Amino acid sequence: MIFYPRGDSPKMEELYMITRKLGLGMLTLGLLAGLSACTDKADDCDTAALEDCSDTNSADADTDADADSDTDADADADAYFEPYAMGFEWVTGYSDGGYSGWLGSDGSEGAPFMSVTVYEEAYFDAYDDRYSCIYNAYFNEVAVDNMGVDGLWYGAEVELVDAAATDCTNLNPDEWGATDPSGFLLDNRFAVGFGPLGPNVGPSLEEAVNNAELDWEVDFAPYAFSYYMGFTKDAAAAFADTDSVSDYGFNYAYEVEADSSLSVDADGNLVPIEGGNLDEMPDPSYIQSNAWYLPYAENFL
Repeated sequence: MIFYPRGDSPKMEELYMITRKLGLGMLTLGLLAGLSACTDKADDCDTAALEDCSDTNSADADTDADADSDTDADADADAYFEPYAMGFEWVTGYSDGGYSGWLGSDGSEGAPFMSVTVYEEAYFDAYDDRYSCIYNAYFNEVAVDNMGVDGLWYGAEVELVDAAATDCTNLNPDEWGATDPSGFLLDNRFAVGFGPLGPNVGPSLEEAVNNAELDWEVDFAPYAFSYYMGFTKDAAAAFADTDSVSDYGFNYAYEVEADSSLSVDADGNLVPIEGGNLDEMPDPSYIQSNAWYLPYAENFL
């Protein structure tokens, strides 16, 4: 089961599926370069929602209201970004039985990374991107760990390394440990693994694809497989003993050349592997994942 601590939460399929990413919003090679080019979202202040847009992202523009020598109190409170739910996406190479880097078509080196989209609760009212931001971290494999998942092709505990690339810059540090998600995410241990479409993602993904009048049997079933994730702040806990392990999203795999470079076709597109028809990790391969179910942000505190 996916770990949602709130007993009054809406049905997961109604709130925690990101159908706008239904196979059409996969990470692309263009996004990989964007890890070092995330932008601030200060210009996205929502005046229609009566937000005070004069003082966002903790950039205090207030001045002394009079000419005397005292310091007047801030007349308005800085508007903090309030994390509510998070979608995790993992991008990695896989070769020689473990997670690995890769080479882009231009020879640039890529390293495994995790990209987390953080949502405020208001996002789910109209799927308004002004209420979301992205945090990125690289990850290194620590040790093989199947998280207690039967039939998992491969899993490992991984160590996150802050990529210093985020537009989540206005969290309340007293609540979240820092002004960006590194303040609480880096305090957690993570494990990630891959395998056949799982019991949470598989049926709901197929239903959403069919409801969108897309072709599940041709365009999705042959290629999609699940990623499983576990997390805990306990330094000694086994992931299998936590309540956090579940299939949270789906992935696509792509061909990799012998020199670790990504294979491309005549049009410059990545060459997909039929991962949905496999019974083991494609080795070598390049894997991009898509968030499907979102855990609450408070689970990571």
